[in-house]
Amino acid sequence: MHRPIFIPVETFNRELDSRLFLAARLATSKKRVFVGKHGSLARLFPHSKGAIYLGKSLVTPFFTSRLDELNQLHQAHGAFIHLDTEGAVFPGDEDDWRETLRSRIDPARLDGCDTICTWGEFQADYYRSDQPPPTITPTGEPRFDLYKEGYRAFYDAKVRELRQRFGDFILINTSLAKANNQLGIDYAFSPRSGYRAHSEEGRDFVLRSWERQTLALVAFVKLIHRLSNMLSGRKIVVRPHPSENQQFYHTVLAGLDNVFVIHEGSVAPWLLAAEAMIHDGCTTAVEAYFANAAIINYQVAAETAGAYLANSLGRHAHSEDEVLELLATTSRGDGGSVPEKARQLLQNFETDAIEALNQAVESTVDRLDVAPSCPTDEVVQRVEGRAFNTERAKRILRPLSRLRMKHNAYARSKFPGFKQPDIEFRLKAIERVTDVRLKFKIFSEDLLVIGQRV
Repeated sequence: MHRPIFIPVETFNRELDSRLFLAARLATSKKRVFVGKHGSLARLFPHSKGAIYLGKSLVTPFFTSRLDELNQLHQAHGAFIHLDTEGAVFPGDEDDWRETLRSRIDPARLDGCDTICTWGEFQADYYRSDQPPPTITPTGEPRFDLYKEGYRAFYDAKVRELRQRFGDFILINTSLAKANNQLGIDYAFSPRSGYRAHSEEGRDFVLRSWERQTLALVAFVKLIHRLSNMLSGRKIVVRPHPSENQQFYHTVLAGLDNVFVIHEGSVAPWLLAAEAMIHDGCTTAVEAYFANAAIINYQVAAETAGAYLANSLGRHAHSEDEVLELLATTSRGDGGSVPEKARQLLQNFETDAIEALNQAVESTVDRLDVAPSCPTDEVVQRVEGRAFNTERAKRILRPLSRLRMKHNAYARSKFPGFKQPDIEFRLKAIERVTDVRLKFKIFSEDLLVIGQRV
């Protein structure tokens, strides 16, 4: 019987490609890998036995005591491999990093078959301080692997297309959702964003992030206007974080003919095609390092408050003039050296995360002492169909409020849904890169399964 592996995807453009590569590596004659939205995966727990869930969504950051779904997985003799999607690019100093790690997951809630896979040794050491500690393995994050030799050919066609479309363009990546959130300022100051009104420490952490990002937002808008004037012959692509309100940038940059506000597909081919990437504290800087892009950290606020890992790579500028100077003197492949502290935060500098996660899964299989049972296609189709009908009935009987519609639109923008031609295109490209023959089936816009084709 196949063992079910569940891999959640939160944000298409950020994670889908790496999770499909990971699924291709894990899919064997003895495993079926389900990829999709967390809710669709969790609904399959009662129909599975000995399953492995590889992701973070079984626990909610800042609400780590909510364990209903984790308990359900354990009741089905399954195991949880926790892999954070935001596991190293933390603001503040090392004490702030530890506070962030504490808010992400509580190791004491895990059982003997569970594992925490961290982005680096620093995070692993923090979680190992728990007594008794669960199994903890620093693996890195799979999406950074895709820029390395052996993977990056996956993006060749898209890179050629972007260079034909934009020429030698400058990419500006923003990560300023505290100041410019798609769901509004009320979300940025909500418990789900880490704000705790009755905790001075909790308030201070969010307020510092909000202050810094607000200053950075103003500075980036001014910088883009300046670059548009000074570099009128070059195209500038502004790519906001998926949690940001993109309309803000369309409004404040309107009329700049050489500036394009685009959040389209994975950032990987954009980084591989761009001549330079400008950011402040964005995880994309780490990806840019592996993509050999010229990285410019534009910081107008105190460096100590920023995201250390992202800002430790590339060159630094603190004024618009310095940005212009670096654009004239910095070229692709000029990423600079990697500080030892940064290496402690990200295992990808040393190892292949996809292979490390495959080993973590195999170790978990060895610890599970129950024969696996995988839901049949008929069961999966029935469960997904029932969920779809339930949601449709809710919309008819209880029309959505304006706020709820806004939340739903935000969720769909991050996860637009699986489409047959798109998944087929991606998996064929993965087959060419990996020499693994794959088959897949889409059950709904939110769920698909991948297996090995023999």
